[in-house]
Amino acid sequence: MIPLSDYESLSREERIRRIGAILGKAVTLRLERERAAREGAGEVPTASGEAPPSGHDLSASNIPAEPLASDELILMRKAATLGYIHPRDAAACFGSSRTTAYRRLQHLERGGWIIRNGQGKASRYHLTDKAHSALKRMKRIVRDEGAGDSGQ
Repeated sequence: MIPLSDYESLSREERIRRIGAILGKAVTLRLERERAAREGAGEVPTASGEAPPSGHDLSASNIPAEPLASDELILMRKAATLGYIHPRDAAACFGSSRTTAYRRLQHLERGGWIIRNGQGKASRYHLTDKAHSALKRMKRIVRDEGAGDSGQ
């Protein structure tokens, strides 16, 4: 863990990136715990006891078999905001080469999180319903946990 005094020397972007990484890990852990609880109890728990949104499948297929990296979650959020993402945008988001970005995009595609339209430089990746549902759940989880912390 980095001492608090060292955070002052970090750029704003680096602080935000680190916060995003921590939130991504927390959400992934929460989703994994919910998956384990569903498998153990045979039920689908929700973030705060409310009914799941209609039209969204909350089966185990919506939970990643392996946790997503925090930068992959950031990429999915960016794709949700823009409606799609180009490989060059993914490379910039990851701070990597386009080849590495393609590999990560393929990982997300194999996991069912994104769908590719087009080929090569003309490729655009769109989020699947599974990804949209997971992002909405993550947002709800973070919001609900933030509301629970405010009373302490």
